[in-house]
Amino acid sequence: LIEFIDELVGSGMDASWPLIKKELGLSYGQIGLCMGLPALVAGLVDPITSVLGDVAKRRLVVLIGGLVFAGALLLRGSSHSLDSLLLALVLFYPASGAFVNLSQATLMDVAPGKRKTNLARWTFLGSAGMVAGPLVIGALFVVQGSWRHFFWAAGGLSLWVVFWLWHAKTSHQNQPIVWRQVAETVVDAFNLMYLPWNL
Repeated sequence: LIEFIDELVGSGMDASWPLIKKELGLSYGQIGLCMGLPALVAGLVDPITSVLGDVAKRRLVVLIGGLVFAGALLLRGSSHSLDSLLLALVLFYPASGAFVNLSQATLMDVAPGKRKTNLARWTFLGSAGMVAGPLVIGALFVVQGSWRHFFWAAGGLSLWVVFWLWHAKTSHQNQPIVWRQVAETVVDAFNLMYLPWNL
């Protein structure tokens, strides 16, 4: 469900750009900023959240990421200017990494013998979300709805998922955070991902 929502929102955002551009009076340059800056921020933050999810309290990172994910969707639906839209996107991109990527890692960890099956299910639901996003935006356009309704509904659904995860039982035992280990692992991850001599 998390992967479905993530791909639903991503494809829905792509389909809704013409409507957002018209309503908020955005230029193509401003749309480019809304696409580029959040991706840059996510590229810097994702290694940190990934390491925290690996060496520390993954459940907590996922829940916080999910709350920010849902809040960013609600803010996106309520945006009436470039500033608020950009803020929503800057919050959403790294939150998606914490919420979605770590949830996928957890799905792979909880049932090692079913990784292929679970990965196939994950991929299938992501593909379904990618198809559904533009269809929902198109349906809203036909019935004279708003793109805002799409993001409000997605935000509400995300909050429900976070609430369910919060109450779900888990056998995973959180380990104490060793900040020195976190820092060393983050540095190693940045070196591997971004330094040209590693290519």
